[in-house]
Amino acid sequence: MSARKARSLEVEATVEVDAAPAVDPSLDLGPPPPPTRVLRILRRRSGDRRPHFDDFEIEVEPGDTVLDALLRIRRTKEPSLVVRHSCMHASCGTCGVRINGRESLACDTKVDSLPAKPAKPAQPIKVESLANQRPVAD
Repeated sequence: MSARKARSLEVEATVEVDAAPAVDPSLDLGPPPPPTRVLRILRRRSGDRRPHFDDFEIEVEPGDTVLDALLRIRRTKEPSLVVRHSCMHASCGTCGVRINGRESLACDTKVDSLPAKPAKPAQPIKVESLANQRPVAD
C-alpha cells in the first residue's frame, strides 16, 4: 500500500470518529420541565413611600393554584413575602386577593385557568391585596 493511500485512510477514520453520534428518537429523555409563569405581586414594605410590583418567575405544575405559586415563591425565592392563608383551619376566605383585577380565593384559583398567550411571552399574573383590606406587609 502506498503512503498516499495510508494517509487517506487515516483521514477518513478520523472523520468517522469525530462525527457526532446520532440521537435515537426512541430514547426517553424524561418529562419536559414544567412551564414557568410570572407572578407580579404588589408589595408594601415598611419605609416604602409607595407600593410597587415585584415580578417572580416560577415553575408551575398542572393543577397548581395561585396560593401554591405564592407559597413556592416564599419558599424558594423570597422568604420575606407575606402570604395570609388558613386553608383547612376553618377560616375560609383569608387567602382572598385580587388576581388580574378580580377578587378571588388564591387557594381556589388554578394558574392554568388564567390567560397565557403561548405565542408571546405569557402575561404576568397580577396579585394584589383586596380593595377593602389594609395590608400589614406586602
